Amino acid sequence: MENHQRMLSRIVAALTAAVLLAPASAVAGKLQPSQLPQDTAWLLHLDFEALSASKLAEKVREAKPQLTEGVHHWFSQE
Repeated sequence: MENHQRMLSRIVAALTAAVLLAPASAVAGKLQPSQLPQDTAWLLHLDFEALSASKLAEKVREAKPQLTEGVHHWFSQE
């Protein structure tokens, strides 16, 4: 169970970093509920523009420039 929690924590940390540091080209459009399966139990939809413009994102980018570079590289891979 501890390994599962550790892996889940790492996944959440990676996704958080990607959201905070990703280039603006990764922005999704508005949520279209009609495109979701009717049996959808969970959904996470973020206002990326507001999040990436937040003070939190700015502080993360300043504190971890190497992480920013890594995320940008990851998004630029084809």
